[in-house]
Amino acid sequence: MAQVRAWITLEEVRTCFTMLPYFLIFPIWLLVAVAWPLVATCHALLQKGETQMKKLWLFYWASFVAVNYFMFFFEWLVAIPFFIIGWYIDIYYEVQLVGLIWLLLPHTFGIQMIYDYLMKNHDELLSLAQ
Repeated sequence: MAQVRAWITLEEVRTCFTMLPYFLIFPIWLLVAVAWPLVATCHALLQKGETQMKKLWLFYWASFVAVNYFMFFFEWLVAIPFFIIGWYIDIYYEVQLVGLIWLLLPHTFGIQMIYDYLMKNHDELLSLAQ
């Protein structure tokens, strides 16, 4: 007769609370962060006289490069809170995906909010940087 154990290990708990399998996260991230904005950028470039969307997608790609460059060197710093939370639930990559979806989803279009905020307050931000 098989013996039933009354406890589970921490690794089993962490496996249960991982939201997406790791082999799915990278393709989804590529679709959300690169393919979707690339299609939207091409669509904006084909629009005649629509300069606002062209500026917005240029801002997205410049921000994309800047954030990826920052993450190359400082991802360990950004990931520290997620290492602590990771003892209970592993959501680091899922939070990145949710952030990207918030930036790009037509209903929320967070990139537009960030762009508008930076354009409205660029004088104050530049004076703070100096």
